[in-house]
Amino acid sequence: MLVALGRYTGGDEVYKIDSSNLRQGDNQVAIHCHQTSGGQFIDFGFVVIVPAKSKK
Repeated sequence: MLVALGRYTGGDEVYKIDSSNLRQGDNQVAIHCHQTSGGQFIDFGFVVIVPAKSKK
């Protein structure tokens, strides 16, 4: 398990996942959302930050 939240979140949150937890090629991601009252929603995505090349 890479991230587990035991609380309510009301907005966007970003969690760093170390690349050592991923394999070359295909990886599978499983997400579970459980809320006992009110609405529930989940949005998921990967972002890779690539440093800009310095201008010389």
